[in-house]
Parts: sequence; C-alpha cells; structure tokens
Amino acid sequence: MEPYQISLVIAFGLGIVEVMTLTFIFLSFALSFVAIALFQYLTGEFSINRDIGIFAAFSIFFTVFFRGLFRGKKDQKGIRTDDDVNLY
Repeated sequence: MEPYQISLVIAFGLGIVEVMTLTFIFLSFALSFVAIALFQYLTGEFSINRDIGIFAAFSIFFTVFFRGLFRGKKDQKGIRTDDDVNLY
C-alpha cells in the first residue's frame, strides 16, 4: 500500500471512533490525517518529519475551529443571583 492510502485508512478509523465518542477531538485528528494523505499523494513520498508537522498544525487548527463552531449561546449561560437557585 502507498503511504497516502495508509493515512486515509487511519483517517477513516478515527472518523468511526469520532462517531462513537462524539467529542470532536477525533474528528480533528481524522481531518488532519486526510491533510497528510493529500500531501503524501501530491509529493509522492513519505516524510515522517513533514507528516508530524502537518498533523500537529492541522490538529490544532481543526480543534480550535470545531470548538468555536459547535459552541452555542446556551453553553455560556451564566447563573443569575436574583433568580431561584434551583433554576436549570
């Protein structure tokens, strides 16, 4: 198998793990492996240092992006002191 095919299989596996856990962490890892597969396909070679750098950069980007995208206004509701303590 080519290196980009292995990266795509890992990305698919991480996508399945994301569906089971629903944490959006594995989704960013899966998309990072898709980016690695794209770079491996375009260059036609396997470079561990480049792939680790791409994985780190894209993982951070996608994690920050998805955390901001899926954070809703209801997640930031504060507790008001003038209301009942048992308000949910």
